[in-house]
Amino acid sequence: MTNPFAYVPFAIAAHGGSVDGMPASQLTMAGVSLLRASVALVRALEGRRAAILMPTSAAFFSALAACDGRAAVLIDPLAAPRDIAFQLADADVGAVFTVRALSHALPARTVHALLDDAPARATVIAGDVVREVVLTSHDTLRLDGAPDAPGSDDPGVIVYPSAPEDVPRGAVLTHRTLLAGARATVHETGLAAGDELLALVSLAHPVGLGVAGLAPLLAGARVRTMHRAAPASALELLESGQVTHLAGDRASCDGLLHALVARTRPLAAPALRVAMCVGLPVPRALQESWYAHTRIELRQG
Repeated sequence: MTNPFAYVPFAIAAHGGSVDGMPASQLTMAGVSLLRASVALVRALEGRRAAILMPTSAAFFSALAACDGRAAVLIDPLAAPRDIAFQLADADVGAVFTVRALSHALPARTVHALLDDAPARATVIAGDVVREVVLTSHDTLRLDGAPDAPGSDDPGVIVYPSAPEDVPRGAVLTHRTLLAGARATVHETGLAAGDELLALVSLAHPVGLGVAGLAPLLAGARVRTMHRAAPASALELLESGQVTHLAGDRASCDGLLHALVARTRPLAAPALRVAMCVGLPVPRALQESWYAHTRIELRQG
């Protein structure tokens, strides 16, 4: 690599941000260590792509780093097994980074790494061979280059969006495109070091990845992940006075609003400055009701 910071995993590791209390640099180096320590993964990925089938979590960023700069196929954790099998075959995927709860959806004999315990350890499964890999060989990120590099024109991620045709086509986004979009989000939302973003959106969607993952980490901010099906816990966290930015999808924003209405009192989140709804267009009725209960504009992410 001429400048490693032109690649997404290293760019987000260079600014002091964190995910669920773990430094982004540590998460990135755990992914690098995984490849260094697993011959089976290296062999499986030789000349082929990697895929990520994971929920929104800190370990997602270790998986991104383990893809080693090659285009990472982002698979929706809610995808049906037959759709997963098609995407893996169509993109010529050699290995998948996933977690135990989702690994059953993979085709039989797929080489995969379980990252439930990242950044401490991982489990690599290749055929009948199961190997535990310690990822704590990483120390601090020591790389040369400009942390604010514009980004490489190499493919960064591949996604298979829903489409009416029978055969979906993979869409390719470059590292340059991903970084440019994330930096635009930083500018538009005022994200800065010291801020905390609550992520209630899938990182398998490139817009969700950019808004809820890459942008805050490029700003040196903190990311807190939470399952979108836990609106009561999310409201509690918002009212703790730590969260400055919220990024959700239509379902999570609807869930938060319904929880607010059910408890009959408005949101009291003193630190929250920006709320974003990523993905589908936000209906005007949802925006108006959201503002009535929070006094914060719900932006289209």
